Amino acid sequence: PTRCSSDLSHRVGTREPCCFTINIILLFISSIYGEVEILKINVEIKNRKYGIDLLRIITMFMIVVLHVFWHGGILSSEKLYFGSEKYNIIWIIEIICYVAVNCYALISGFVGVNSKTKYSNIVLLWLRVAFYSILLYLLACKFGIIEYDYNTFITFCFPVLNSKYWYFTAYFVLFFFMPILNAGLQNLEYKQLRNAVILIIIVTCILPFIYAGDIFHFKKGYSFVWLLVLYIIGGFIGKYNLNIKFSKVLMLLLFVLCVALEFGSLYFTNYMNLKGVEKFKYSLVSYMSPTMLLSGIALVILFSKLELRFLRKIISFLSPLCFSVYLIHEHDVIRDKYIIGQFEKFLDYPTKEMLISIGITVVSIFFIGIFIDSFRECLFKVLRLKRLFSFLDKN
Repeated sequence: PTRCSSDLSHRVGTREPCCFTINIILLFISSIYGEVEILKINVEIKNRKYGIDLLRIITMFMIVVLHVFWHGGILSSEKLYFGSEKYNIIWIIEIICYVAVNCYALISGFVGVNSKTKYSNIVLLWLRVAFYSILLYLLACKFGIIEYDYNTFITFCFPVLNSKYWYFTAYFVLFFFMPILNAGLQNLEYKQLRNAVILIIIVTCILPFIYAGDIFHFKKGYSFVWLLVLYIIGGFIGKYNLNIKFSKVLMLLLFVLCVALEFGSLYFTNYMNLKGVEKFKYSLVSYMSPTMLLSGIALVILFSKLELRFLRKIISFLSPLCFSVYLIHEHDVIRDKYIIGQFEKFLDYPTKEMLISIGITVVSIFFIGIFIDSFRECLFKVLRLKRLFSFLDKN
């Protein structure tokens, strides 16, 4: 879940066309196209995948990094000039973290395809979103941070209808498609599903990349449609347990390769712009780019193979609370008053101090959100909301 759904083309930088990128993604697809041993899972997974839960935690850290860089004014600052040491470091970190939203949606499909859709879950999630949306606004009014306005208050009471959080709005719509998607994923034969996934990737990733534009109006990934695509791909991997086919080392190398290609295309694009070629619009640093999809798949597969016996208690505590970190720091009031433009000053520090300051900021935002949400979690348990809405899951 990352930034507002505004056009980011002016800051992300557009990238060079890369046939090698397309070959890599097609190679990945073709590796499962031939004769493979399919391990179909027809029952709900009994053993919790702590590696996937850890990935949820890490991706939320990544999302905070993205918001600190963009909303905080670091990426848009004139102090971050092309070719400098800080430029290279900041953009490498940005590109590494950019995959976070794709990972979240891929995980939804990877886990959800083998799970029963529980409507109580979306109600409880909506209540969490509404809880922070309303509470933080009222607290800001109470302490004089902003002035109370009735019409504004009403918009915070209905966060989905007013798109207060773009990712949750898109996910909210996706949730009601999940029973249909899961039925299709479970009932289609392997070859049918495989071919469908290949065609979906070609239409949503490869063609827009080749033609260097949002030709099918997917809002560059800031939409329910892109989350649906990622859910299907994640579900395909999860249904057939395809993650066991690829080694952890291979997936790590694939992720590093994708990051390198994206950073290289960033450099090439900026170089072309300096040469006066302003219409060069090929993009790899985009949710829907082939490399960003591949890197997301690589991370999901990599983390799904981790057992992490010694971290299970910590992961079990942090993972359910992570989404609230997004809800808190991306609230309109918090973002506008305490994040936007607040971190450009880090670029004035020496490189080491800059990185330390960014790290402390990201960790602080994350754990303050976790601390706050632990109380919200206790409140919801005291109110027994999960039991209250359990009737929605009865057939």
